[in-house]
Parts: sequence; C-alpha cells; structure tokens
Amino acid sequence: MGPSLTVGKAFFEDKLNTTLLGNYSISQSDTSKGSTANVQLNINFLPWKNHQFTLIALQSFRNAESDTQNTSAQSTNVSIGYTYHFEKVELPFPSFKFKKKEKTPKEKKPRKEKKQKVEKAEDLERAKDTIPLQEEKVMPEVPATTEEPIEQATKTTEEKVIIKDIPELSNITDLSFMGELNTQIAEVHRQLQVSAKKDKKRLLQEQKLLVEKAKKQQADYRYFVFRCLKNLYKQALESDDKFKADLFAKKQAYDLNSTAENQELLHKAEEGYQAHLWMLNELKDITMEHLIQEKGLLSNFAEQHKEEIYQTIAQKLSPQQKMDAISVLLADFYHKAFFNSSSN
Repeated sequence: MGPSLTVGKAFFEDKLNTTLLGNYSISQSDTSKGSTANVQLNINFLPWKNHQFTLIALQSFRNAESDTQNTSAQSTNVSIGYTYHFEKVELPFPSFKFKKKEKTPKEKKPRKEKKQKVEKAEDLERAKDTIPLQEEKVMPEVPATTEEPIEQATKTTEEKVIIKDIPELSNITDLSFMGELNTQIAEVHRQLQVSAKKDKKRLLQEQKLLVEKAKKQQADYRYFVFRCLKNLYKQALESDDKFKADLFAKKQAYDLNSTAENQELLHKAEEGYQAHLWMLNELKDITMEHLIQEKGLLSNFAEQHKEEIYQTIAQKLSPQQKMDAISVLLADFYHKAFFNSSSN
C-alpha cells in the first residue's frame, strides 16, 4: 500500500489533453521488504478533425531487500497510437427526369358563349316579372363556442384532401411542421380547384416547386439532426479519458482527505461519469432509420423540438450555424433525459 497522485491539464482549447499519474507502494514480510514506484504520462492530441494521436509512457522502479541479497530494477514502456474517425457518408438517391412529349395544340372551334350569356340574362329578366320574390330565410346564428372545433376539423380534412390529390406529399410526413411552406402548398391547392383552365399550368408548376422544396426541407432536417447526433457521440467518446481521469483524481483526493467538500466533489464526478456512460450507450447504435421512425427517446425529442428545428432550417443561416443550434438542443435534451431516467 502507498500514496498516489493524479494531475490533468488541457491545452490549445482542449485539443491537447495530458494526464500525469504517480503511485508508490511498499510491501513487507518477515524475511523481505520491497517497494515499487510508477510514473505514467497519458497524452491525447486532436490536431485536426477526425485525427487523434495518443501517447502512453510508463516508468517503473522496483527495489527488493532480503537477508541474503538486495535487488533493484526499472522498466520503461512507451506506446504511440493514431486513430482516424471515418464519417458516415449518405449518398443521395439518383433522380431521373423524363421529358414530356409535346402535344400539338388542337384547333379550337369558335364558341357561342357570348350569345348564350345574353340569352340567359334575358330569361332571368323575364323570370323576375312573372315569379314572385320569395321571403328570405333567416338562418340561426351559430354559437361562438362551436367555431374552434369546426375549424380544427376542417383543417384536418383539408390536409387529408391535399395529400390525396398530391401523391408526392405522401412521403413528406413532416409537412405540418413546415409553417409558411405548408400554408403556401394549401393555398396553391385551393386555387387549382377554382381556377380557370388557362391558369392551371402555371399553378401546377408552382405546386411542383413547393413540393420539391418541402422534400428538401424534410431531408435537411434528417441530415442536420443525424449529423449532430453523430458529432455528439464522437465528442463524448473523445472525452472518455478526461472523465475517467477526473473521477480518479476526485477519488484519490477523498481517500487522502475525507472531508465533506471532497465527498461532494467526488459525488459530482461520479454523477458526471454516469451521465457520460449513459449518453454513450444511448447514442452509439443510432441509425438514420431510428431517426426517421422516431424510435425511443427520439420520439420525445421530435415532440419537443421538431417545430423549432424546422424554423431554424428555414432561416438564412450557414449550415454550421444550423448545426450549432441543433447540437445545443440535443445536448440539453439528453442531459435532462438522463436525470429524468435516474430519478424514476
């Protein structure tokens, strides 16, 4: 048994993490006595994205004394490692565009619309002179309390009709979270139902562009959230040694001086390490399919933050700014989810 000491230090904005450990132990019996001293240096260097260098150096000193002889020895072990983290690349599905066959416009026959309108107007004038006016029926006023449920039911029915009329929307499950874009698609669909034939071609083209925009926005949501989840796991993995060294140092400090303050620091270090391990376990096997189907905790995350993320994606921000905003939401969500799970 003997004392031990651990010191950790980070440099260059946490790109270089160093840990120095030292311990000394003594063993004694009736015929012999021995002592061992170990000094270990751990260095973790992240100079660029996805590149990680590690260095572990261990120096040992041993001494043994007995009635017949005295021996001493020392050994040095140095190991150097390099790790490259490959990022998952998702290849987009190829899109094929087929040119429509141009139709030869048919010769239009002259219509007699003007003559028919004049005759209809004359018939209405004669009807006014021969048929007595009917009394207007007074419709009962609808109570104000019934307006909201009718409006909600109408909106749900309209969304179902729009999706039925536009088959391309059946794969866009997040349309209701797209705010202004969802409103624009509904308005163009309404205009198509009442517009003249000459306007339909323009409205159909506008509808096609809006549907493509909705597809891209849903793809962007999944891409950004999945990238942020993978980055969060990578950061947690890289900080594993830091959490272990902190916990070891707090434990050694408490063993040497068992004060209430050191006990509280040890408790916080243990709690932080447990949260770290819990997050690693939650994130390590997440796939894009889990995100699309919103399995497990991702269902709660979508319920709380999906609309906010779509608002962020729609803003004129750089991809990095969007990922930073989503990463903050994810880190805060998993932090709260751990404490909720541990309290239950």
